[in-house]
Amino acid sequence: MHRKLLACAALAVLAILPAGAQTAADRVARLTKALDLTSSQQSQAETIFANEQKAVAEASTTEKAKTRADASAAFRAILTAEQRAKYAKLGTLELQRTARRAGGSH
Repeated sequence: MHRKLLACAALAVLAILPAGAQTAADRVARLTKALDLTSSQQSQAETIFANEQKAVAEASTTEKAKTRADASAAFRAILTAEQRAKYAKLGTLELQRTARRAGGSH
Protein backbone atom coordinates (compact mmCIF):
# COMPACT_ATOMS: atom_id res chain seq x y z
CA MET A 1 0.00 0.00 0.00
CA HIS A 2 2.78 2.41 0.97
CA ARG A 3 4.68 1.62 -2.22
CA LYS A 4 1.54 2.27 -4.29
CA LEU A 5 1.02 5.63 -2.56
CA LEU A 6 4.63 6.60 -3.26
CA ALA A 7 4.21 5.63 -6.92
CA CYS A 8 1.07 7.77 -7.19
CA ALA A 9 2.82 10.73 -5.57
CA ALA A 10 5.77 10.38 -7.94
CA LEU A 11 3.44 10.31 -10.94
CA ALA A 12 1.66 13.38 -9.63
CA VAL A 13 4.91 15.28 -9.47
CA LEU A 14 5.83 14.33 -13.00
CA ALA A 15 2.36 14.76 -14.40
CA ILE A 16 1.90 18.34 -13.29
CA LEU A 17 5.40 19.72 -13.69
CA PRO A 18 5.56 22.97 -15.63
CA ALA A 19 5.57 22.50 -19.37
CA GLY A 20 9.28 23.28 -19.85
CA ALA A 21 10.37 20.72 -17.25
CA GLN A 22 9.67 17.72 -19.49
CA THR A 23 8.78 17.01 -23.09
CA ALA A 24 5.17 16.65 -24.16
CA ALA A 25 5.85 12.99 -25.00
CA ASP A 26 7.29 12.33 -21.52
CA ARG A 27 4.32 14.01 -19.91
CA VAL A 28 1.85 11.99 -22.00
CA ALA A 29 3.70 8.75 -21.21
CA ARG A 30 3.46 9.42 -17.48
CA LEU A 31 -0.17 10.45 -17.68
CA THR A 32 -0.96 7.37 -19.80
CA LYS A 33 0.35 5.15 -17.01
CA ALA A 34 -1.44 7.09 -14.28
CA LEU A 35 -4.77 7.51 -16.08
CA ASP A 36 -4.81 4.65 -18.59
CA LEU A 37 -5.24 7.00 -21.56
CA THR A 38 -6.53 5.58 -24.83
CA SER A 39 -4.46 5.98 -27.98
CA SER A 40 -6.82 8.74 -29.12
CA GLN A 41 -6.42 10.56 -25.81
CA GLN A 42 -2.65 10.16 -26.01
CA SER A 43 -2.58 11.75 -29.44
CA GLN A 44 -4.79 14.63 -28.32
CA ALA A 45 -2.74 15.13 -25.15
CA GLU A 46 0.50 15.18 -27.13
CA THR A 47 -0.90 17.99 -29.29
CA ILE A 48 -2.22 19.91 -26.27
CA PHE A 49 1.07 19.73 -24.36
CA ALA A 50 3.28 20.41 -27.40
CA ASN A 51 1.21 23.51 -28.18
CA GLU A 52 1.42 24.52 -24.52
CA GLN A 53 5.21 24.27 -24.52
CA LYS A 54 5.47 26.39 -27.64
CA ALA A 55 3.02 28.99 -26.31
CA VAL A 56 4.73 29.18 -22.92
CA ALA A 57 8.11 29.67 -24.59
CA GLU A 58 6.70 32.62 -26.53
CA ALA A 59 4.51 34.06 -23.75
CA SER A 60 5.25 36.89 -21.39
CA THR A 61 5.52 36.05 -17.71
CA THR A 62 1.93 37.13 -17.07
CA GLU A 63 0.58 35.05 -19.96
CA LYS A 64 2.34 31.81 -18.93
CA ALA A 65 -0.04 30.94 -16.09
CA LYS A 66 -3.07 31.42 -18.36
CA THR A 67 -1.46 29.34 -21.09
CA ARG A 68 -0.81 26.49 -18.65
CA ALA A 69 -4.33 26.74 -17.19
CA ASP A 70 -5.83 26.64 -20.70
CA ALA A 71 -3.78 23.53 -21.57
CA SER A 72 -4.80 21.84 -18.33
CA ALA A 73 -8.46 22.60 -19.05
CA ALA A 74 -8.12 21.26 -22.60
CA PHE A 75 -6.52 18.09 -21.26
CA ARG A 76 -9.23 17.60 -18.63
CA ALA A 77 -11.83 17.98 -21.38
CA ILE A 78 -10.58 14.86 -23.18
CA LEU A 79 -10.72 12.70 -20.03
CA THR A 80 -13.53 10.50 -18.82
CA ALA A 81 -15.14 11.33 -15.48
CA GLU A 82 -13.11 8.59 -13.78
CA GLN A 83 -9.86 9.85 -15.32
CA ARG A 84 -10.66 13.44 -14.29
CA ALA A 85 -11.09 12.27 -10.69
CA LYS A 86 -7.71 10.49 -10.79
CA TYR A 87 -6.07 13.54 -12.40
CA ALA A 88 -7.49 15.82 -9.71
CA LYS A 89 -6.21 13.45 -7.04
CA LEU A 90 -2.73 13.52 -8.57
CA GLY A 91 -2.73 17.30 -8.29
CA THR A 92 -4.07 17.21 -4.72
CA LEU A 93 -1.35 14.80 -3.62
CA GLU A 94 1.32 17.08 -5.06
CA LEU A 95 -0.17 20.17 -3.40
CA GLN A 96 -0.24 18.39 -0.03
CA ARG A 97 3.36 17.30 -0.42
CA THR A 98 4.43 20.81 -1.35
CA ALA A 99 2.57 22.25 1.65
CA ARG A 100 4.25 19.76 4.01
CA ARG A 101 7.66 20.69 2.64
CA ALA A 102 6.92 24.40 2.97
CA GLY A 103 5.78 23.85 6.56
CA GLY A 104 8.96 22.02 7.40
CA SER A 105 7.29 18.75 8.42
CA HIS A 106 8.09 15.45 6.71
